[in-house]
Amino acid sequence: MSFCSASEIHLPWNFTLSPDERIEDIKWIYRAEPDGSDILIAVYVAGQFGPMPAFSGRVQWTGQGGIVVSQAQSGLYTVVVHTGDAAHPLVTFSKTVSLQVAEPPTAESGKLHVLQMSDAVVDNTTGQWRVQLTCGVFTALGLPAVHVVWTTPDGHTVESSSEHNGTFRLLLPNPPSGGNYTCTLPPLSPATRCLPPLSPLLEGATVTVDEGKVSFTLLEARQRETEARQRETEARQNETEAKQQEMQRKLGAENEQLRKDVGELQSRLNATSATATATLRVSFSAQLSAAFTSIGTIQPFYIVTNEGNAFNGTTGFFTAPRNGTYFFVASAQTQSSDSMVYMFLMKNDVGVSGAITRQYGDYHAMGSVQATLHLTAGQRVSLKNVDRNGEYAINTTSFTGFLVRADD
Repeated sequence: MSFCSASEIHLPWNFTLSPDERIEDIKWIYRAEPDGSDILIAVYVAGQFGPMPAFSGRVQWTGQGGIVVSQAQSGLYTVVVHTGDAAHPLVTFSKTVSLQVAEPPTAESGKLHVLQMSDAVVDNTTGQWRVQLTCGVFTALGLPAVHVVWTTPDGHTVESSSEHNGTFRLLLPNPPSGGNYTCTLPPLSPATRCLPPLSPLLEGATVTVDEGKVSFTLLEARQRETEARQRETEARQNETEAKQQEMQRKLGAENEQLRKDVGELQSRLNATSATATATLRVSFSAQLSAAFTSIGTIQPFYIVTNEGNAFNGTTGFFTAPRNGTYFFVASAQTQSSDSMVYMFLMKNDVGVSGAITRQYGDYHAMGSVQATLHLTAGQRVSLKNVDRNGEYAINTTSFTGFLVRADD
């Protein structure tokens, strides 16, 4: 049973004695918890009622086993009666009741307020957007704590979805039902029953839900969610692009340093090479080491073979070390749609062999030139692009030449 904290509790424990039965003593005991210690409230011995010091002024005897207790606390209250007669010197009777102190709830304005929230929220259970109603605001939920119940437009009673800081929330179903929603305190709650009879908290609070407005609110929420996801996706894409650009920058720097290192090594090799002799063997083979798209001498080349060091991969020029007959051959590949190979094999500034071809779509095109030339020492041979649409792919553009026969 429950009682309000400001009231006295009446425990009217009565019993009936047989004609020859007498009362030996009566004890009243309080226990705060089921497994707690017993605390003696009062005793009745030899016709005298005596409360214990802790209950002095708080307990009154009403006859037989009944008492009235003020400032009572929740717990177990027990009366133990010892009686006796000629046949039974001592007989024990006991009765226990569990009491719960109830305290009324309080609200900020002294009454209930119900609202339809302007923004939808995500239902953590289903992951769906829901419109919510709130009822409160309680400054204290009472003892035992109260909750509110909701009456829907179709007359059904439902529990709140959650409570936070004295405000109860109801998530409306999808699709929502329009009409009046009312929140009230449960009338049979011990805390509710401790409210004064005319307390405004006993009155329900009602809000009218418009189905059209609710649908629009849900639509706005879904739109905001979509926009937020798009922003997150764009942020991830930007982050990925930034990482890729940084990686490309590092790779470019490493490649540039590698080219410099290769150039320095080539220069050292050329500087330390022995001077060509009459029996010098002259030959070279090289591959384009960077895509070339300019008009002019095609370069630079990665040198595969360079006997006699007559070919300069950086400038793309072969310089004859001595008089004689030489053979040269070169091939080139396009690298994008509508690009061309428009290439001439040049003896000094004169074209001696040419190739023209164009790439269509994704099908790369190849062109080649070759010639047998008589050169005097110091004359130069190179490859030249003569068209602004000329594009020459790395690695698949190559240049080869060698001395066939030296003059006597």
